[in-house]
Amino acid sequence: MNVTQWWLVPRPGLIVRFPGNKVALPADGAWCSKVGPEGRYWRRRLAVGDVTLGSPPPDPAPEIQSSRAAEQKEED
Repeated sequence: MNVTQWWLVPRPGLIVRFPGNKVALPADGAWCSKVGPEGRYWRRRLAVGDVTLGSPPPDPAPEIQSSRAAEQKEED
């Protein structure tokens, strides 16, 4: 768990922008700062219900190749 950031998700149908670069927060959410001026901005968005705390998507599982598949690639 990251102590200086949280995963925020915009309310459905709402476009919420990052305060610095004005890029829209993705519909599935993004990591946002908890500290400094940006943190205050996100706390205000949370307080009025523009965003909610969410869970980041799980990291994709790495592909595991069987030893036979690896051997076949080496032979080719």
